[in-house]
Parts: sequence; structure tokens; C-alpha cells
Amino acid sequence: AEAAAAEAAAAEAAAAEAAAAEAAAAEAAAAAPLDLDALLDPATLNVEAVAAALAGSGLDDATKTLLTNALNLAKDRPNLLPEVLTQIRTALTPQ
Repeated sequence: AEAAAAEAAAAEAAAAEAAAAEAAAAEAAAAAPLDLDALLDPATLNVEAVAAALAGSGLDDATKTLLTNALNLAKDRPNLLPEVLTQIRTALTPQ
């Protein structure tokens, strides 16, 4: 019974450590500035990543929605994409 209790305690401690490490990684990611050049490169555009960056930004909801909708419209329209990406870059660049 003591061995089982010790194993349970060790597993609990390992789980707590993993949760703390995960929280620290999430905090670091949130604190790290976005690499806008990589994120908004039309050649390697990941629409989901840009949408996630917009969603997690401090922009107001209306601006987030407007830019996300514009991104979704422009992703298949090469003539519109550069302008939309410029607007997103401007919005996400700290003032």
C-alpha cells in the first residue's frame, strides 16, 4: 500500500510539473511578439495561424471580425491578398 501511495504521489507531482511547464510555455508564447514577417508572408501563408493571431490580439471584436473576414475572402484572390495582409500587419503592429 505504501508503494502504491508513493507511486500515486510521484505521478501527481509529475503531472503538476508538466502543467506548470505547459503554463510557462503558453505565457512565453503570449509574451513573445509575433513574427509578422513570417506570419504574413504570402508565399507561406497559414490562414488559420493568422486568424488565431487576430483572435488572440488586443484588437476590438469588430476589427478582428473585419480583418478575419477580409483574410478569408482574399486567401483565394491573389490580387486582394497583399492589401489585406498589409491591413492585418498595420493592425497587429504595436503603436
